[in-house]
Amino acid sequence: MQKSVKQKIYKFLFFLFVTTSSFLLRAHDYYFAFAEVEFNEKSSKLEATLIVTAHDLELHLIKRNIINTSIEKALLDSSQVRGFMAEINNQFMIVPENQGMPSIIDSKDFSLNSQSFQLDGYNIRLDGNLELYLSKSMDSNPKKLIITFSLMMNQFPDQQNKLTFIRQSKKSTFNFTLSNFIYSLDFY
Repeated sequence: MQKSVKQKIYKFLFFLFVTTSSFLLRAHDYYFAFAEVEFNEKSSKLEATLIVTAHDLELHLIKRNIINTSIEKALLDSSQVRGFMAEINNQFMIVPENQGMPSIIDSKDFSLNSQSFQLDGYNIRLDGNLELYLSKSMDSNPKKLIITFSLMMNQFPDQQNKLTFIRQSKKSTFNFTLSNFIYSLDFY
């Protein structure tokens, strides 16, 4: 009788282990990043808040050999922040139409330039999202802006990114996917 009870317990524990581990190991079905960008008329800067799932971005950056530790530790290491920002600037760009798209930035040789967003701050939220506070100067008054937001799409083909652009209280919203990650925005 005791052997039968032990077998049932072992079967139950095995079943519990299998179902729990398969649930935990399963990747989620969707990948999103959000950006809200506002043009600050007084400072002539684009100010952006980029929100991503911290563990997705961490996995993406580790697989691309850009960081070698947790996102929390990487953001405290200036050499890893340089590579981190190169990746952000390669996959999240807003440039005047007449300047054309910049070339891909090597994470090891990254330095800020007029087309680069700089990291002004960040917040790792309790819900697992990472907020990045970015800004960049706008040197000219372009008629149109070209926006690309392909962040993490090479790692997660189902990645969807959404951007809201605000200028003089007017909002424009764009949805980015792997097949549609570049938009043009009338600026003036």
